[in-house]
Amino acid sequence: MKLLVLLAAVILLLPGTVSAYTDRYAGYSIKEDNSTAAITAENFRGFIDTENNFYAVSSYDAKEVKELIGKNFSTKTFDREYEKLTLMERSEISLKTVPLPLFDINLYTDSLNLIEKPFHEPDMRIDKLGKFKAVTLSYPSQSTSSTIIHTSFLSANDKLYIIYSAGRNDNDIEEKQQENTWERQKKFVNSLKIIRSNSKAPFLTYHDQMTKNTLIFPDDWAYLEINFNGTDGKGTLILSTPLHTLTALTESFDRSYVISSMSVAETVAKTNKVLDKLEQKIIDDTDDDNIEAKRKIIENMDVMLVMSSFITSLAKNNGPFGDLFHDTATNKASLEGLLNECFKRIENTDDDGYFSLKEYMYKIDISDKIASLDVVSDIEFFGNYDFTSVFKLNLDTKNKGNLFWLMRRVDDSKDISWLMKQVNT
Repeated sequence: MKLLVLLAAVILLLPGTVSAYTDRYAGYSIKEDNSTAAITAENFRGFIDTENNFYAVSSYDAKEVKELIGKNFSTKTFDREYEKLTLMERSEISLKTVPLPLFDINLYTDSLNLIEKPFHEPDMRIDKLGKFKAVTLSYPSQSTSSTIIHTSFLSANDKLYIIYSAGRNDNDIEEKQQENTWERQKKFVNSLKIIRSNSKAPFLTYHDQMTKNTLIFPDDWAYLEINFNGTDGKGTLILSTPLHTLTALTESFDRSYVISSMSVAETVAKTNKVLDKLEQKIIDDTDDDNIEAKRKIIENMDVMLVMSSFITSLAKNNGPFGDLFHDTATNKASLEGLLNECFKRIENTDDDGYFSLKEYMYKIDISDKIASLDVVSDIEFFGNYDFTSVFKLNLDTKNKGNLFWLMRRVDDSKDISWLMKQVNT
């Protein structure tokens, strides 16, 4: 049992850091200091730092902006609007009295529901942030009034960039709080660098630094990237799903719940405690506190992909990984017996109608250099939602590993050949 628990613990969501993100199609790079998790979709990149502040960048070309605001757009257009607002501000004319579709945040938030709309007229400020002319909207969050949101509009190379941050402070003085969040926003905007855009570059790609593999996603997908780096190992966890599924989930849940659930900082725990909790959960999974949340997720999910690449230091401490390749025949037989017992046990447990295992088959291979586990199963949720699950785990003697898990609703007809061609399944 300890080995299975250890395999699960390897991909524990521990805080890490990403120094920068580059979007060659949109033509920019930006710093992501102290990033614990990042989400990427077409025209969108967002991340959460170790203090649970949320940052994001949306990018639009001239054609996309025109479709949203109904007017031609270019950087010159942006500059004219900026100068107009600057003149109004100098003349002490209220900026709230003039219709400004280019800076209407509501027009840009419909495609992805992680950007929160203001519930009343936001404050507007005109700035020169570094090299950029910027128009910023600031407003409190609907979910938590202590959270201040800043949304800065700027332009370069006939593209519109929207830089977004949402964060809170423990300071109860509102003016001071806004000042602190504004300093973070300025720092984030100032880290933006405009690079030559490549119109032939894919909209949505993920490059695995450990395996050096690149996965190209369709434009209508999104993925969540979680970096972990702890005393027991480091790596990356990727969760991906079609964009419409993500949108449906964010509409089903309170937005603050969705965003806070992305945070991994609060999940950090000492390894021994985590192992004990995971082992107990495998032995006796009776936690039904979030049954309605589980139902909402299952109702809205058609296909989900989970991938991870990691390197662990656990084997160096003579743990199960270190012993795995010593007596391969004995270890293979032991693991097969253990897995068979676990699957039989799960198969005979209905879990109060939430989850049931219908059919399954698995294969274990252990050589003197590589160990792999393959599991294909049919799963039913809430007695009504049928899924096929494909799970693969590979480990080697250099303490490196990778994981692939695909769950797909049985009645889903969407083409995923793009995935199968790129991933060795």
